[in-house]
Amino acid sequence: MKKLYITAILLGLTTQAQAEQVFATVYQLTADGQGKNIGTISFTDTTDGLFITEKFSNLSAGLHGIHVHEHGNCESTFIDGKAVLGGGAGGHYDPQKTGQHLGPNADGHKGDLPVLMVKSDGTVENSFYLKNVTTADFKGRSVIIHEGSDNYKDEPKPLGGGGNRIACGVIK
Repeated sequence: MKKLYITAILLGLTTQAQAEQVFATVYQLTADGQGKNIGTISFTDTTDGLFITEKFSNLSAGLHGIHVHEHGNCESTFIDGKAVLGGGAGGHYDPQKTGQHLGPNADGHKGDLPVLMVKSDGTVENSFYLKNVTTADFKGRSVIIHEGSDNYKDEPKPLGGGGNRIACGVIK
């Protein structure tokens, strides 16, 4: 009897679905295009929400805004006649078209991620959960790291005041 029970458990374990995972290798943005690899971000579906792991280096110390953007394109574009590094990524991922920048797990942009806290040596190693999004929502989009921090408001500057885009990676 024990043998059958153990076999059933083993068979059950082997047929369980693997959690979906997607990731992006993130590169510095330069006027000449893609710069050097600065790290990765991964997204894994779990029963507790979307588990996100960040590992970056070669960033300036301090706080940096980071968001999932609507398009999987890190190319520079021209917006209002001005070159925008990583402009091909479009705006923050906002599938409900809320037009609100309210921060992670809020009712605004679904692409809002917690601010990166970069250590004095230029590195970040962080993990956290997001609710109400899945890997399917983010796959094929891009991750953008901004020059400055993010206050999750549109005042005194739009989109949290993060400023220029300094790094980008396409989520695959």
